[in-house]
Amino acid sequence: MVHAETSLIECYTGIIAEAVYRRRPWVEVALTGEDKGIKRIYEMRDIRFTDPVQKSAALSLASRRATALVRSRNGSAAINALARALMEKGEVDDEEAARLCRSVYGGRQCSYGAWYGHWPPSPNDLRIGRIPERVARVTADGATNRQGAAARETRAPS
Repeated sequence: MVHAETSLIECYTGIIAEAVYRRRPWVEVALTGEDKGIKRIYEMRDIRFTDPVQKSAALSLASRRATALVRSRNGSAAINALARALMEKGEVDDEEAARLCRSVYGGRQCSYGAWYGHWPPSPNDLRIGRIPERVARVTADGATNRQGAAARETRAPS
């Protein structure tokens, strides 16, 4: 479920970021954008959710999370850095986009799978630029589990 919800947030974030940057309504950008963002959003929603109530809730929550991310200080700075690079170069590859985003987040980048131990992020988590740490955790049988979360490491046993 984390992957589907993350994909929804990513789709909405792209649309909302473009709308903010272009000073256009996000619905206009969603319907006229070259990447057909709204179509991708509906496809992702339909792959993961079957119940109409769940579909509606998933879209609403993804939109709120994306809005929080785009309106955050770091999110806004990342969008502007990326937009400037696109204006200069016309195209930016994934590696360059990631570098630009890391630069406004103080060099921090979320490790693959780190959000699993912290899901779901609240809009406030996204607004303040929280990036969860992915730490090694030793399980009872001695195996190392890299999906653990720093916050969960410090919790007292129940």
